[in-house]
Amino acid sequence: MHRGYQVGRLRLQRLRAGARTGDGSPSSAEPALEPEDPLIIGATRKAVELDPEFYFYHDFLAALFWQRGFPQAASQEVEDSFALMPLVSPHALLTEDNIVRSLPEAALRGVDRARADHVVPVDDVELARADLLQWLERLDDAIASLKRARDEAAESRAIEMDLRIGNLLHTLKRYAESLPYLERVVDADGDGDLATRALYSLGIGRSRTSNHEAAIEALRTHLAREPDLWRSYVALADAYRLAGLLQDAESLYRLAVGRFPSTREVHWRWVLFLEQEERIAEALAACDELQRVSPGEPARALADRLTRKAAIGSR
Repeated sequence: MHRGYQVGRLRLQRLRAGARTGDGSPSSAEPALEPEDPLIIGATRKAVELDPEFYFYHDFLAALFWQRGFPQAASQEVEDSFALMPLVSPHALLTEDNIVRSLPEAALRGVDRARADHVVPVDDVELARADLLQWLERLDDAIASLKRARDEAAESRAIEMDLRIGNLLHTLKRYAESLPYLERVVDADGDGDLATRALYSLGIGRSRTSNHEAAIEALRTHLAREPDLWRSYVALADAYRLAGLLQDAESLYRLAVGRFPSTREVHWRWVLFLEQEERIAEALAACDELQRVSPGEPARALADRLTRKAAIGSR
């Protein structure tokens, strides 16, 4: 039985390496099992009987059925696998081939079964569901699951959900809506890591909602706690810029470029600041450095735009 399963794994690996379509979709050829497949499937089914709690056998069968062109059979295996293991990260065989993205409802049905069967606590199931929905880029649904998880969680874990909710709302640019969640994390966690992470998003959210003084305060605190992260400098510099404190913004952008000379985003923000201030010659010089750090079409396009502005300004 084990030999049959191992042979099947090796055959599936070769199939994935040589016959997989670019987007992970099943083969467009007529669905058909290969001669050895029934033996492989039978051996794996027997393995499931002997070790019914091991989700990976279902992942293996789902991938095999998917590659052979049997999406309905693959869908059932995906559901059965997620019912045993509702977290996304262990299912590498399914995520690498985009099978979960192609069969999301099957995975979600499996997560729901895990909740009904009490495989894991309710708040963990909702977190797993949120992870899956976030991975599928269904962010509103992920937020709803996180809110349900928060309702079920102990207070010590609730702020973890608050942080995730706040950050997802940030991703959706719903800054005002994110603030109460992030403020709750900062208030509850004090000097802790969660509060430090929340201060970054909180400062940006306050800045985007024109509460500039409070934004700068939050981002200064974040920078003091995370002085080795480039984004801490850039976020505070952006907040200074939006508040009209241009000298402070410039000083911090320059400091960031000096401290993180190989970081593309730092150079990019510095060039944009100079462009916004109509300092085109300086922006072009800074863009040369950007192209050295990060050669490619985006930087070339930015350089072309600045060159055109310089030509107009010289007329």
